Parts: sequence; C-alpha cells; structure tokens
Amino acid sequence: MLPALLSSIRGQRTCIRCCTSESEWLIIYVDDIAAAAKRFEAAGGVLLTQPKEMLGIEKGEGNAFYYGRAPWGMTIELLCWPGRAKWETTAPA
Repeated sequence: MLPALLSSIRGQRTCIRCCTSESEWLIIYVDDIAAAAKRFEAAGGVLLTQPKEMLGIEKGEGNAFYYGRAPWGMTIELLCWPGRAKWETTAPA
C-alpha cells in the first residue's frame, strides 16, 4: 500500500510546510517494521529516527515505531504493535 500511496502523490505540488496540508501526520500499522522502513525509503521516504521502543502503557514485546517524512512533506509514523501493552492487561473489561 505504501509504495502505491507514495507513487500516486509524486508530481503534485510540494507543500511549503507540512501544516499547509489538511493532514499533518499519518500512522501506518505494519507487521514487520524493519521491512516497512526499507520499503518506505525505497519509495522515496526519509526516516527521521531509528526504531524506538514504545514506552509507558504502550510498552510491550516488539512494540516499536519509526518517524519518517514522505516526499510531499507529511510526517509518517510506522507502527508495529505485536506485543500486549500494559494497559491491555490492566484495563477493566
């Protein structure tokens, strides 16, 4: 989905700043965050961070994210959430 999304936007007018567009941030849930990051870069995106472990109530085994910048300037968050987060085991049913 991501390469198709990135390639469909190419050729459009570039936003001066991210906040000049209607959406400023897009989160994409992925199963394999390392593979998604490679595909994101191959499609023209730029990773802004190294993979970060989710903290606090979202912390769980394998739960991680990257921030990136799409070619048109939008911030993209790649999010992988395979583990159970703390709140999932403590929240009332």
